[in-house]
Amino acid sequence: MVFRRPIADPDEMLAREKLDGCIAVVPPERISELGIKLLRIGIPLRSGKNLFGASLDEVRALRDAATATRVLNMVSVNRRFMPFLNRAIE
Repeated sequence: MVFRRPIADPDEMLAREKLDGCIAVVPPERISELGIKLLRIGIPLRSGKNLFGASLDEVRALRDAATATRVLNMVSVNRRFMPFLNRAIE
């Protein structure tokens, strides 16, 4: 695995680089959008922060893309950053 440089724009990254996989480090409101884009072009995805999106609709959209594409993907849960759980506790 080689990290050459950070790229702030995912579309620029996808246009310039040939990726074998992706660790997506984006704000919760961008997880689903970027995840779906990566899955649709066949790039395995490892997503962090919260459970795949900022809303239930986003979670469902990413789930459906994963099911449709059958591309490997996983989520890593950071228990300190779980907006849904924090909102429920409040």
